[in-house]
Amino acid sequence: MDKGVPKLLKRIFIGAPLTSNSLGEATLKKRVALPVFVADVLSSVAYAPNEVLLTLSIAGVAGLQYSLQIGICIAVIMAVVIFCYRQNVHEYPSGSGDYEVVSKNLGCDCGILIGDALFVDHIMTVAVSILSGTQYIVSMISSLHGYETTMAVGVIYTTNCSYQHAWN
Repeated sequence: MDKGVPKLLKRIFIGAPLTSNSLGEATLKKRVALPVFVADVLSSVAYAPNEVLLTLSIAGVAGLQYSLQIGICIAVIMAVVIFCYRQNVHEYPSGSGDYEVVSKNLGCDCGILIGDALFVDHIMTVAVSILSGTQYIVSMISSLHGYETTMAVGVIYTTNCSYQHAWN
């Protein structure tokens, strides 16, 4: 395989490399940052209730009686997370997020670890969200059964292309 092909694929999926001088100025535009950083919460809200009810349905009607209590617990957890995020934004207004909070309080190595964890979290969020979406589509259109992977790759490719366009 030609050495140019992997570079081309990398450029398509990851984007153009940044120069060392521009790394400090690398920020996301608001129209890109909002969907990227709220994807975790939105995807959880989108598929989590379905998965909770599915899990409770395994126990039968007796399990479903706990759905209200579990819903209240989830709402309380979300309220605590929102409260904590509001405190972080107030205390660290530069917008660097969890990386800055952890780096200043626990050191640079811990900050890098948090950055890595957030990166993996975003990748898993995309994977789970797209899988959930393709499963819903296949459940509505049964003739698409067996094409879930192709559909998921197509969604990721299309999303990546739109983000590449928004960044430039």
